[in-house]
Amino acid sequence: MRANLRFRGAQGTTGSQASFMEIFHGDSTKVDKLNQILCQRAGFQSCYDISTQTYTRKVDLRVANALSSLGATAVRIATVRSSLELVIYMC
Repeated sequence: MRANLRFRGAQGTTGSQASFMEIFHGDSTKVDKLNQILCQRAGFQSCYDISTQTYTRKVDLRVANALSSLGATAVRIATVRSSLELVIYMC
C-alpha cells in the first residue's frame, strides 16, 4: 500500500508553494530540494508534482480503507481469541 503512495511535499493549504517561494526569494530549485528532503525523511519514494487543496481523494480513500481493514482484523483476532479462551475455560 505505502509503496504506491506519494508525499504531498512542501505545499501550502491551497496546494501552492507560494509561501516557500517567498521564503526562498523565488528560487524554485530550493523549493524542489526541500520537497526531496521532506519526501526522503517521511519515507516516501516521490512527491506529487501538483497537490491542490482537494488533491485526489482516491488517496484518502485508499489509506482509510487500509486502516479500516487493519482495525477490522484486530477486532476479529481479539473476538476469536476471547471466544476460544471462553471455550477452553468452560471445558
